[in-house]
Amino acid sequence: MGFSYRIVIVAMFAFGGLLVFVHKKTHQAGLCLWVASLALGYRTVHITANYSIHPSEVILWVLFILSLRELAQNPGLGFRTPRWLWPFVLFWILGWITGLLTVSTWTQGTDVMFSEFRNFLLLLPLGVVVGVAIARTGAWKAAVVSLFLVGTWIAFGGDLEYFFPSVAHRFPGLMASPDPTMTQEGFARASFSYWGSPNATMVIILCLPMAIVVSQCFRQSWQRVLIGVAVVSQVVAIYIGGYRSMWLTVVVQFVLWTWIRHGPFWCGIVAVPAGITYEFLGETAHARVASLVAILQGHPGDTSGVKRLARIEDTWNAVLQYPLGMGWGGAGWVHSDFLQVAANLGVLAGLLFAFAYLNTLWRLVRKVQLGARWRELDPLGLSLLLSFVAVAMLLAVEGVEVLPQTMLPVWFVWVLVEIWLQGTQHARGGAAYATTSYFNSATNLQLRRHRSEHA
Repeated sequence: MGFSYRIVIVAMFAFGGLLVFVHKKTHQAGLCLWVASLALGYRTVHITANYSIHPSEVILWVLFILSLRELAQNPGLGFRTPRWLWPFVLFWILGWITGLLTVSTWTQGTDVMFSEFRNFLLLLPLGVVVGVAIARTGAWKAAVVSLFLVGTWIAFGGDLEYFFPSVAHRFPGLMASPDPTMTQEGFARASFSYWGSPNATMVIILCLPMAIVVSQCFRQSWQRVLIGVAVVSQVVAIYIGGYRSMWLTVVVQFVLWTWIRHGPFWCGIVAVPAGITYEFLGETAHARVASLVAILQGHPGDTSGVKRLARIEDTWNAVLQYPLGMGWGGAGWVHSDFLQVAANLGVLAGLLFAFAYLNTLWRLVRKVQLGARWRELDPLGLSLLLSFVAVAMLLAVEGVEVLPQTMLPVWFVWVLVEIWLQGTQHARGGAAYATTSYFNSATNLQLRRHRSEHA
């Protein structure tokens, strides 16, 4: 990144930090600033060859200190820590002991160990910061809209440099090489050079479902048009990113949204235009989809699929050889966080991590399904469900825990889900997390009008 753009970015976030301190809603403004920092991508400060600090980390720890002050003054704020978290923290500690006594220190180095450990440790301050910020009226709207805007910004930048590569020459300090990368099937993958990597789509896939909530917040025609353009931009960015797992995730999200919102009949109806759209994608896209099918069948034909399968097999053998784990960083980048946690922290830690996700997903599905059954579907809950489904794909087949710029968005969605689940449970009791009523009341009002018209 060029020196001039570094000055611009530092100045922007310094100004944003100043606004946070002077704003009457400090915690809400701070959370929006932190979410905006997720758009910086690979713009990090290198401490060692294997350890870098992301700007979002610095902002998060500052907000954490401010949130602790707020909690000291208002102990009722915050949310209950999930029961699985503290046992999981114990495995984090054991990961250091195991790594220092066995293999990780000698094969990876303590900086690699701390880099991976850091990406889990950040969950603790993030939970406090988001919990304090969300316990304010209107904070849900600010958080969700900020996340959607981040996804739109990343997607628009990737689309722009992909379809208009000459733009990169006008901003040499912001964009590197916009030239796409060719896959084995001949598909041209966008580089997302200004963000740093094609895995920018791993952030976009989490932001895309927030369009459901944003469309409820902004109802004017021109606002809906802009939201539609943003959704198209994000979908296009996911497509040109070339990650087959992200393509599959978008399809799953769309099918789930259609099923929950309109029922199974409409799933069959929308399959027709979806099939027509698929035919227009081109032969290279068809070949890439075919390679995805081959991978799902356990017979990868391309180099990437073969390497991933081999890496998973090696990691599985390491799990069997070291059931107590190899320590932080011991397994390297496995492309599956559930398996990587099992290899690094032990089998029990891997099972606990998988259980934590499945338990949270089950509670979320039940809550959303109950709302849909009573025709009081909360758009926020539906958005979080679709985004949390994307979390499963990222943790299972991509592996995001090695970088803060990919892990923090995942933790953010997980924290939002947990807070929403607790908020809907306590809303009847008048707890602080009844802030979700902003969306519930709007939806219920529409349903009451609908029923009165058909009474």
